[in-house]
Amino acid sequence: MSTVVERLLFTVAVAGTFAAGAAAFVSGYRRKVDTLLGGIQIKDVLDSTLPTLIYFWSANCAQCQPQERQIEKARRELSQAGKSFAIRKVDALAETKLAKSLHVMTVPMTVLVSADGRIIAWNPGLARSETIVEQFKDESLSTDSR
Repeated sequence: MSTVVERLLFTVAVAGTFAAGAAAFVSGYRRKVDTLLGGIQIKDVLDSTLPTLIYFWSANCAQCQPQERQIEKARRELSQAGKSFAIRKVDALAETKLAKSLHVMTVPMTVLVSADGRIIAWNPGLARSETIVEQFKDESLSTDSR
């Protein structure tokens, strides 16, 4: 009986440790990031003073065309709501240093960066327009938390 309890406690401890690590990883991206991995300056990545959606794609990506339609749908919806943002389309195979610095392991992938350089959302795979719209409504986009 005590072996079963020990295994159960061990499993709960491992699961708790994993959950805490994942939460710390995600929350770490929500802070202001001045320098990405590889020494890339976030201000050099942003082409605008607006919040920016960095969209990673590649020529042989089957989901990239649908992703572009989802981004355009989100842009139209946000535009109607009076919100604007910049889009930076990045060929993940051509700009490997930037792709590696933002941990791009698949395409399509979108990364939402606030105007002051905070990573708000990181979406590997196809991100639906509803997801993008919801992320742009995040209050932290409009506040300066430096």
